[in-house]
Amino acid sequence: ELSNQIDDYVASYEPEDQLEWSIVLSEIKAFIDSDSPVRVLDAVNSEVTLTHRLTNLTTPPLEKTPAMDLLLEEIIIVGNRQDQSKFSELTMDMFRILQTLEREPVDEASALPTATPTATSTNSSKRENPHKQMLFRPNIDTLLTYLTCSWKDVQVPHGVLLVYLSCDEVKFPIDIQRHVQGYDSGGVVAGKKNEVSFNDRFSIEMQCLYPGDLTVYTRKPLFVIVDSDNSTIFQELLSPFGCPLVVLMSPEQTPTYLQELHPLRGSLYTLFLHCPLAAFCSISSIDNLPFGLWEIGLTYVDRFMAEASRLLCRNCTDEQILQFFGDDFLRLLILRHIFCSAVLSLHKSFQSKMYQPSANRVQLSMDSDHLNHMVLDLANHLGVQHDFFTK
Repeated sequence: ELSNQIDDYVASYEPEDQLEWSIVLSEIKAFIDSDSPVRVLDAVNSEVTLTHRLTNLTTPPLEKTPAMDLLLEEIIIVGNRQDQSKFSELTMDMFRILQTLEREPVDEASALPTATPTATSTNSSKRENPHKQMLFRPNIDTLLTYLTCSWKDVQVPHGVLLVYLSCDEVKFPIDIQRHVQGYDSGGVVAGKKNEVSFNDRFSIEMQCLYPGDLTVYTRKPLFVIVDSDNSTIFQELLSPFGCPLVVLMSPEQTPTYLQELHPLRGSLYTLFLHCPLAAFCSISSIDNLPFGLWEIGLTYVDRFMAEASRLLCRNCTDEQILQFFGDDFLRLLILRHIFCSAVLSLHKSFQSKMYQPSANRVQLSMDSDHLNHMVLDLANHLGVQHDFFTK
C-alpha cells in the first residue's frame, strides 16, 4: 500500500527523491518483517501478507441493548519500551495497537455498487476511525497536556477516551515507598528512563505516570490498557465520579524461553490484542504455518470470540462492561483480552500469576469450561496440545 503510494508520488512530483524514498521503504519493510512472529505461507512457500485492521468480520455480531451506548472517540498511544525494535518514533507495540484501532479501508464503489449517494455517505460515517495521538517517550508535561486535550474533545455522555500505555516500569524500593493513594506503588516511565531517580526519599518521581494521575480523567468514560512489567498497580485506579472505567493489564512477566525466542519483537500481551492467533503460535514456538492451517485456526479463534461475546452478554451483571461492549473496537479488545487470559491459564509455561493478564472488572476474568475446550481444540488443530493442561 505504502509502496504504491510512493511510486505514484515519485512519478507525479519528485522523481529525484526516489532513492531516499527507497531507503525509507526498505527500513519500514525491515521493521514490519520483525513484526511477524509467525510466517503464513502459501502453496509455493511465499509469505502471505496479512491485515489486522477492523472489518465487519473481525468482531462477532451483537444485538445492542440501550445500555451499550458508549463510542470510542479519542485515543492516546504512549510508547516507551527500551527493549523493542522501532522505526523512527514508532515502537513495535505502538505499531501493533495502531493497526488494531484502525478500520480496514473500503472501496465505496465496489463495496456498495447500487448504493445511493445518501446511503454511501451514511456508511462512510460509520467507518470513521477514532482520533489518535501517538506519543513516543513523551516527558510528563507533554503527556498530561495531550491527555487533557483529548479528554476535552470527548463528547459527553457517550464518548470514550482510550489510553494505551506500553512503558517500562518504575517500582519504588520497599524502604522508600510512599503512602499516597494512587502514587505509593510506583508507575510507568513516560520519558527517558535515565531521567528517573529516587534520590529524594520524601518525594515522588515527577517524570513518571501514576494511577493517581489518571483519576481526573475518570470524569468521563475511560478505557485504559497498560502493557508494562508494573501493570497491576493500575488496579488502584478508581472512578470516584461514577463514570464507566475499564482497565486491562498485561502480565508483568513472560517466561524466559519466549524472551529468548523473540527478542525485541514487542510485548506478548499487545500481540494478543493485535492478532490472537499469531500470539497463540508465538507461545507454542510455531514459526511457519501453511495458509490453509492459518485460515482454519482463525475460525477456531472466531468461534471463541463469538461464544465469549454470547456468555458475557448473557451473564454479565457489570453494567460498565456492557456500556463499553457496544463499541466495535472496545468489544474487540475485551474479547481478545478474555482469549489471552484463557490461553495463558491453560498453557503449562504460564501458570505463575505474574504470567497472567488481569483487569479491574472481575467479570472480565471468565472461567468457562466451554471456552477452555475451544482453546484446546485450537491447540489440537495446530498440533501443540502437549503444551496445554486439559481441564
